[in-house]
Amino acid sequence: MKEGELIINEWFPTVIGFAVCPFYKDIKTDVVKYIKSFKKEHVYKEHYNEKKIKKLNDWIKEKVNEYTKLHNFQPVEPFEGWFAINRVNTHQPYHTHYGATISSNFFVDSNFEDVPTVFKHPNNYIANGWKMSPEQSEDNNLYNHYTFLTCSYRPVEGGVVIFRSHIEHGTPMKKLKSPRITLTYNYK
Repeated sequence: MKEGELIINEWFPTVIGFAVCPFYKDIKTDVVKYIKSFKKEHVYKEHYNEKKIKKLNDWIKEKVNEYTKLHNFQPVEPFEGWFAINRVNTHQPYHTHYGATISSNFFVDSNFEDVPTVFKHPNNYIANGWKMSPEQSEDNNLYNHYTFLTCSYRPVEGGVVIFRSHIEHGTPMKKLKSPRITLTYNYK
Protein backbone atom coordinates (compact mmCIF):
# COMPACT_ATOMS: atom_id res chain seq x y z
CA MET A 1 0.00 0.00 0.00
CA LYS A 2 1.31 3.40 -0.92
CA GLU A 3 1.16 6.11 1.71
CA GLY A 4 -1.83 8.33 1.08
CA GLU A 5 -3.57 5.73 -1.17
CA LEU A 6 -7.25 5.10 -0.48
CA ILE A 7 -7.99 1.41 0.11
CA ILE A 8 -11.60 0.29 -0.33
CA ASN A 9 -12.85 -2.66 1.73
CA GLU A 10 -16.26 -4.11 0.89
CA TRP A 11 -17.83 -5.26 4.14
CA PHE A 12 -21.35 -6.38 4.99
CA PRO A 13 -22.58 -7.20 1.48
CA THR A 14 -26.13 -8.24 0.73
CA VAL A 15 -25.72 -11.53 -1.11
CA ILE A 16 -28.50 -12.69 -3.43
CA GLY A 17 -28.20 -15.90 -5.42
CA PHE A 18 -29.78 -16.64 -8.78
CA ALA A 19 -29.81 -19.83 -10.86
CA VAL A 20 -31.87 -21.17 -13.78
CA CYS A 21 -32.99 -24.80 -13.59
CA PRO A 22 -31.41 -26.66 -16.54
CA PHE A 23 -34.26 -29.18 -16.87
CA TYR A 24 -37.23 -26.94 -16.10
CA LYS A 25 -38.63 -26.96 -19.65
CA ASP A 26 -39.00 -30.75 -19.35
CA ILE A 27 -41.06 -30.59 -16.14
CA LYS A 28 -42.84 -27.21 -16.39
CA THR A 29 -46.17 -28.72 -17.48
CA ASP A 30 -46.24 -31.04 -14.45
CA VAL A 31 -45.32 -28.25 -12.02
CA VAL A 32 -47.98 -25.86 -13.39
CA LYS A 33 -50.55 -28.68 -13.38
CA TYR A 34 -49.71 -29.44 -9.74
CA ILE A 35 -50.14 -25.80 -8.69
CA LYS A 36 -53.34 -25.23 -10.69
CA SER A 37 -54.88 -28.40 -9.21
CA PHE A 38 -55.51 -26.44 -6.00
CA LYS A 39 -57.84 -24.03 -7.85
CA LYS A 40 -56.63 -21.19 -5.59
CA GLU A 41 -54.21 -18.32 -6.06
CA HIS A 42 -52.26 -18.74 -2.82
CA VAL A 43 -51.73 -22.00 -0.91
CA TYR A 44 -49.52 -22.62 2.12
CA LYS A 45 -48.53 -26.28 2.17
CA GLU A 46 -45.48 -28.50 2.44
CA HIS A 47 -44.93 -28.25 -1.33
CA TYR A 48 -41.22 -28.95 -0.71
CA ASN A 49 -42.18 -32.56 0.23
CA GLU A 50 -44.48 -33.08 -2.75
CA LYS A 51 -43.46 -36.17 -4.78
CA LYS A 52 -45.04 -34.74 -7.97
CA ILE A 53 -42.41 -31.97 -8.04
CA LYS A 54 -39.59 -33.79 -6.24
CA LYS A 55 -36.98 -33.28 -8.97
CA LEU A 56 -37.52 -29.51 -8.88
CA ASN A 57 -37.58 -29.40 -5.07
CA ASP A 58 -34.31 -31.34 -4.86
CA TRP A 59 -32.66 -28.94 -7.32
CA ILE A 60 -33.90 -25.83 -5.44
CA LYS A 61 -32.67 -27.25 -2.12
CA GLU A 62 -29.28 -28.04 -3.68
CA LYS A 63 -28.93 -24.44 -4.90
CA VAL A 64 -30.04 -23.06 -1.52
CA ASN A 65 -27.39 -25.13 0.23
CA GLU A 66 -24.73 -23.95 -2.24
CA TYR A 67 -25.74 -20.45 -1.14
CA THR A 68 -25.54 -21.35 2.57
CA LYS A 69 -22.09 -22.87 2.05
CA LEU A 70 -20.87 -19.50 0.70
CA HIS A 71 -21.88 -18.01 4.07
CA ASN A 72 -20.20 -20.83 6.05
CA PHE A 73 -23.67 -21.73 7.39
CA GLN A 74 -24.77 -25.27 8.19
CA PRO A 75 -27.02 -26.92 5.56
CA VAL A 76 -30.65 -25.86 5.85
CA GLU A 77 -33.96 -27.64 5.40
CA PRO A 78 -37.26 -26.18 4.19
CA PHE A 79 -39.90 -25.78 6.88
CA GLU A 80 -42.66 -23.86 5.09
CA GLY A 81 -43.70 -23.09 1.56
CA TRP A 82 -46.40 -21.60 -0.61
CA PHE A 83 -47.21 -20.70 -4.15
CA ALA A 84 -48.76 -17.50 -5.40
CA ILE A 85 -50.51 -16.82 -8.68
CA ASN A 86 -50.35 -13.07 -9.15
CA ARG A 87 -52.91 -11.49 -11.46
CA VAL A 88 -53.17 -8.04 -13.05
CA ASN A 89 -53.53 -5.13 -10.58
CA THR A 90 -52.01 -7.05 -7.68
CA HIS A 91 -48.75 -6.36 -5.89
CA GLN A 92 -46.76 -7.61 -2.93
CA PRO A 93 -45.84 -4.96 -0.34
CA TYR A 94 -42.33 -5.04 1.09
CA HIS A 95 -41.97 -7.76 3.69
CA THR A 96 -39.50 -10.19 5.27
CA HIS A 97 -39.80 -13.88 6.08
CA TYR A 98 -39.64 -13.71 9.85
CA GLY A 99 -38.40 -16.87 11.53
CA ALA A 100 -36.49 -18.17 8.51
CA THR A 101 -32.78 -17.97 7.77
CA ILE A 102 -32.84 -18.37 3.99
CA SER A 103 -35.69 -18.00 1.49
CA SER A 104 -36.08 -18.98 -2.15
CA ASN A 105 -38.48 -17.73 -4.79
CA PHE A 106 -38.85 -19.90 -7.92
CA PHE A 107 -40.50 -18.49 -11.05
CA VAL A 108 -42.90 -21.24 -12.21
CA ASP A 109 -44.75 -19.40 -14.97
CA SER A 110 -43.81 -15.86 -15.88
CA ASN A 111 -43.15 -13.27 -18.53
CA PHE A 112 -39.72 -11.62 -18.42
CA GLU A 113 -41.42 -8.25 -19.02
CA ASP A 114 -43.62 -8.66 -15.94
CA VAL A 115 -42.96 -7.05 -12.56
CA PRO A 116 -39.67 -7.93 -10.89
CA THR A 117 -38.99 -8.98 -7.35
CA VAL A 118 -37.44 -5.92 -5.73
CA PHE A 119 -35.06 -6.09 -2.75
CA LYS A 120 -34.45 -3.12 -0.45
CA HIS A 121 -31.10 -2.12 0.97
CA PRO A 122 -30.95 -3.72 4.44
CA ASN A 123 -29.68 -0.55 6.10
CA ASN A 124 -32.83 1.37 7.00
CA TYR A 125 -30.99 4.69 7.21
CA ILE A 126 -29.31 5.95 4.06
CA ALA A 127 -28.02 9.52 4.31
CA ASN A 128 -28.63 11.74 1.28
CA GLY A 129 -24.99 12.16 0.27
CA TRP A 130 -26.13 13.10 -3.23
CA LYS A 131 -27.96 16.19 -1.93
CA MET A 132 -30.79 15.30 -4.26
CA SER A 133 -34.43 16.24 -4.20
CA PRO A 134 -37.06 13.52 -3.72
CA GLU A 135 -37.82 13.70 -7.46
CA GLN A 136 -34.20 12.87 -8.27
CA SER A 137 -34.13 9.82 -5.98
CA GLU A 138 -35.64 7.63 -8.72
CA ASP A 139 -32.73 8.38 -11.10
CA ASN A 140 -30.60 5.21 -11.01
CA ASN A 141 -27.77 7.04 -12.79
CA LEU A 142 -26.99 8.74 -9.47
CA TYR A 143 -26.24 5.41 -7.77
CA ASN A 144 -23.62 2.68 -8.06
CA HIS A 145 -23.11 -0.74 -6.45
CA TYR A 146 -22.11 0.94 -3.17
CA THR A 147 -25.20 3.13 -2.98
CA PHE A 148 -28.16 1.46 -4.74
CA LEU A 149 -31.25 1.55 -2.53
CA THR A 150 -32.92 -1.40 -4.28
CA CYS A 151 -32.12 -4.16 -6.74
CA SER A 152 -34.54 -6.05 -8.96
CA TYR A 153 -34.78 -9.56 -10.37
CA ARG A 154 -36.90 -10.05 -13.46
CA PRO A 155 -39.14 -13.13 -13.42
CA VAL A 156 -37.03 -15.55 -15.47
CA GLU A 157 -39.13 -18.66 -15.90
CA GLY A 158 -37.32 -21.60 -14.31
CA GLY A 159 -35.15 -19.24 -12.26
CA VAL A 160 -34.74 -19.22 -8.50
CA VAL A 161 -33.75 -16.23 -6.37
CA ILE A 162 -32.12 -17.13 -3.05
CA PHE A 163 -31.73 -14.60 -0.26
CA ARG A 164 -31.38 -14.06 3.46
CA SER A 165 -34.91 -13.99 4.86
CA HIS A 166 -34.46 -10.69 6.73
CA ILE A 167 -34.02 -8.72 3.47
CA GLU A 168 -37.18 -6.73 2.66
CA HIS A 169 -38.60 -7.53 -0.75
CA GLY A 170 -41.83 -7.12 -2.71
CA THR A 171 -43.28 -6.55 -6.16
CA PRO A 172 -44.71 -3.44 -7.85
CA MET A 173 -48.27 -3.32 -9.19
CA LYS A 174 -48.71 -5.99 -11.89
CA LYS A 175 -49.82 -4.62 -15.24
CA LEU A 176 -49.56 -7.63 -17.59
CA LYS A 177 -52.54 -9.95 -17.92
CA SER A 178 -50.44 -13.12 -18.08
CA PRO A 179 -50.13 -14.92 -14.74
CA ARG A 180 -46.98 -14.71 -12.64
CA ILE A 181 -46.66 -17.91 -10.62
CA THR A 182 -44.02 -18.28 -7.94
CA LEU A 183 -43.14 -21.09 -5.56
CA THR A 184 -41.55 -19.86 -2.33
CA TYR A 185 -39.79 -21.80 0.43
CA ASN A 186 -38.33 -20.79 3.79
CA TYR A 187 -35.38 -22.63 5.34
CA LYS A 188 -33.66 -22.92 8.69
